[in-house]
Amino acid sequence: MKEKMKKYLIITAYKGAFALGIFLIIFIIGFFVPAFTEKLSPIWEKNINIGQVKELSYNLLKELFPFR
Repeated sequence: MKEKMKKYLIITAYKGAFALGIFLIIFIIGFFVPAFTEKLSPIWEKNINIGQVKELSYNLLKELFPFR
């Protein structure tokens, strides 16, 4: 594997692990303190467009499995 590609894969793996860690921390805090997630809920609901997420997910799955 080329060194440049290896470097990008390692960086992506670190970013993914960091994002997963943040998600787990928020999930655990929300499990023990439900009021915390209620306070955060308006923030992530305001910044997300469910229609675009559905469309993007559908297009991604269509490209991953083109013969279905």
